[in-house]
Amino acid sequence: MLLLTAHEMRLLDRATIESGHASGAALMERAGAGTVEAMERRYGSLLALRVLVLCGSGNNGGDGFVIARRMRERGADVSVGLLGDPSRVCDEALVNLARLQEVEQPVTPVDSESALAALIAARDQWDFAVDAMLGTGAHGEPAGLIAAGVQALRE
Repeated sequence: MLLLTAHEMRLLDRATIESGHASGAALMERAGAGTVEAMERRYGSLLALRVLVLCGSGNNGGDGFVIARRMRERGADVSVGLLGDPSRVCDEALVNLARLQEVEQPVTPVDSESALAALIAARDQWDFAVDAMLGTGAHGEPAGLIAAGVQALRE
């Protein structure tokens, strides 16, 4: 296994895209699909499992949208929360948000800690929670609503 820093990962992604080996959209699809496949290998069928996916507005959120769509395709009961301003979702993440909405998967905008608490409380229990809030572009410690999302997943 090769472990990379966030900076090294950004460089590798950029080199892959600029060389024409894969587009950003293809990398995002592969990341999301690979996550779901790894979960199935480890835990078995996702059918009827209750899954919470918390997404940020950047590319990691885009990975989360792919994960949510792929898990839904496999029969999971998926709830998606978008933490932060939906108008900040752009590029490949926006494409994957649209693809998720095309399969009629609701995405709950989470603009406050009370909205986050309500989303989490929508189920008495979750089988899985997916953290797709921050990626390689994050700097420093999580703050604000993202910090609340991180803490909620810890609990």
